[in-house]
Amino acid sequence: MKNKFELPIRLNRFKVLFLCIFSLFVYGIFLIFPYIFKYIIDNLDVIVEKNLYLYIFYLVLFSVFSHTLKYLCDYLNQIFCNNEVLKYQKEIAKKISYIDIIDYEKMNKAKILNLINYDISIIYTYINLKVDLVVDSIKILVVAVILLKINFILSIITFILIPFYYLGNYLNKNKVENLARLEMVLSDENMEKAQDVVYKKTSINLFNAWDLFFKKFNDICEKRISVTNKKHKFLILNMEFPKFIESLSPFVILILGASLVYKGLFTLGTLLMFLQYSKMIYTPITSIANLIANANSRLSSFERIREFLNYKNKEENYLKLFKEQEDFLKIKNVSILNEKQEVLFDIDNLNVSKNGLYILKGDNGTGKSTLLNLLSGVYSTEQINCNGGYFNISKDKLDKIAYLYNPSMLFDASVLENIILSEKKDESKEKLTKKLLKMFKAKNENYIVKTNPSNLSLGEEQKIFLIRTFIKEGDVIFLDEPSSNLDNESKIILKDFLEEEKKKKIIFLIAHDTLYENIADKIYLIEDKKLREI
Repeated sequence: MKNKFELPIRLNRFKVLFLCIFSLFVYGIFLIFPYIFKYIIDNLDVIVEKNLYLYIFYLVLFSVFSHTLKYLCDYLNQIFCNNEVLKYQKEIAKKISYIDIIDYEKMNKAKILNLINYDISIIYTYINLKVDLVVDSIKILVVAVILLKINFILSIITFILIPFYYLGNYLNKNKVENLARLEMVLSDENMEKAQDVVYKKTSINLFNAWDLFFKKFNDICEKRISVTNKKHKFLILNMEFPKFIESLSPFVILILGASLVYKGLFTLGTLLMFLQYSKMIYTPITSIANLIANANSRLSSFERIREFLNYKNKEENYLKLFKEQEDFLKIKNVSILNEKQEVLFDIDNLNVSKNGLYILKGDNGTGKSTLLNLLSGVYSTEQINCNGGYFNISKDKLDKIAYLYNPSMLFDASVLENIILSEKKDESKEKLTKKLLKMFKAKNENYIVKTNPSNLSLGEEQKIFLIRTFIKEGDVIFLDEPSSNLDNESKIILKDFLEEEKKKKIIFLIAHDTLYENIADKIYLIEDKKLREI
């Protein structure tokens, strides 16, 4: 079980130990109740003659005390679980930040959304396996000893029934696990379709595409719910089986115990005490059986979160592109490939040695953005095929590349925060940001940006993205369609700004319009699967 349900998660050992000890202490107090009932039944005549109400008062007082402790124990356990889930939700977000862009772009984003929102709940099950499994096992042993001391024969009969608690789990184990895996795959597809309706509602409306969308959405929803229903058919059966045994066991014990009372070998109080203790052994047994059933039904979640938290980046081939050289970029006899390893275009010779504006032109799909993505490390170097040539970037520029990448992101924060992207105060960046905001006639730096729904026009968003790119301390700037969504006045402002900036930086620009061509130092065209200077 350790291999299947293990996670690379470190729990605070002191807190786990404290919860185990506290749970057992509280359970020990509840073990007194059956003995109290035995005493009351066997000494009812004495109690009635004395102060009956005083006994009731003490019993109520003891019950309040014990249940208060039980409440506190359950509350502390829940708080511990909640905090651990929160901690590892943050860990998953941090893990996402550590994954190489190249690898991350190949991952299923719906799967990651499910991982951080739905699969993360598996940590509750993981903690229960670490805490409750141990505590419940000790509870069973303690009560077993008590039962043996009360009556050996009834105890053996009680213990014989225990294996039947787990029978359902083992009969349907493989079916539940396989259905759970299929359910997870369909949940990812369902998340993708749900994202469509949440984020693409307007487009669906405008193109009257609801009929097609509902067909796709309903199909995947129905497949997923069908698999979920099948899984629950076996899972609920697995969880109901121990409840059935738990309900049946007291009747068996009661009949056998009653015969002992009839023969004078047992008092009525002892029989009731035995029944209560037997119930106290059945409760943790049922809890363990249900915990294992639930864990088996979520095995695929264990596998997924374990795989993600253990994920390690592959060897970073992007860094191998950087060489000690004077020129920023030296490419010779290289083919640029798409993800299917098909040739997009060939580069016979491309050399960029000084500051300036370098424009990339070409029809859609020719590979312009792919080249920028390779230069910035967004795409895998597997898409570079050196035909006896080389693809080298200056090592001096390794951390000095800024990229206006599409799509970009915004936060619910001020314009200034969205541009600087840091909580640390940087007066020089703030000063430059305010200057550029004014120059581009953008929103004030204190304007609060909202993202859902957005309170900025696409043009206002683009200005923020542009300014963000230029205030990064970079010697090399990549701009993919910088004029996108800008009005004519803003395009002219950007052109004048680029004319000044190109004196200080190397700027690569992809644009379909000809606005910037008269200030370009070089223009490259991708045509007929070749990159050439024009």
